[in-house]
Amino acid sequence: MTGYQIRLLMIAVAYIWARKYFNSKEQRHTLMLAFFNFAILIALEPLYFSYFRTLFNSAQLMILRPWDISWLGFLGVFVLADLVYYVTHRLSHAVEPLWRFHAVHHSGKEMSLMLHFRISPAEYIWKAPFEFLPIFLGAPMIPMLFSFRFSTWYQFIMHHPTWKYPNWLGYLFVSPQHHRVHHSEEIHMQNSNFAGVFNIWDRIFGTYQVPIEIKNYGVTDWSDNPHPTHFVYFKKK
Repeated sequence: MTGYQIRLLMIAVAYIWARKYFNSKEQRHTLMLAFFNFAILIALEPLYFSYFRTLFNSAQLMILRPWDISWLGFLGVFVLADLVYYVTHRLSHAVEPLWRFHAVHHSGKEMSLMLHFRISPAEYIWKAPFEFLPIFLGAPMIPMLFSFRFSTWYQFIMHHPTWKYPNWLGYLFVSPQHHRVHHSEEIHMQNSNFAGVFNIWDRIFGTYQVPIEIKNYGVTDWSDNPHPTHFVYFKKK
């Protein structure tokens, strides 16, 4: 099964599940945005592969498959990818223009699997160089890209509104409980729990928040009838 087929399956599963519980205008908006982003990714694929061909010809890259390196080496690559995720996620909250892109994701007032796909297409563009940076610095390319893709799939699960990890598992890994706190309507909650897979980054950099029950999700100034451009770059009312 290709990456595109997996993404389509994830969208279908998320929407069918979300309709069962919400069946709202927000879910329909998110579905349209998910397919819009999917179309953009397909359209940009030729440019993406052209870039990689140029990269191959201009740099000596470690083109290794995940099974070509030791488990310890792969774990190191995975941890590095997770740190990159933490940095880009925190930047998307700390830098105002980047927040206007990321706020599209936080605008969802219904915590559901569909929320994973509520992303401004601009986020895919500005975050891509950060994924390539470790490769330029010598990290093996395919294990690194695999790690980023796994993190994406992991984040899909984190948007489940009721699923909980046991407490002992939450000491090391980000859990749905942690991520629900991050999607709180309260600003100080949004500025916590940035990690993707390992919550050690939040603990090290002082952004960890103990999971608590969240009553309201979203951003307070999001309109119930948003202008289409707000799904790319959100502006306050």
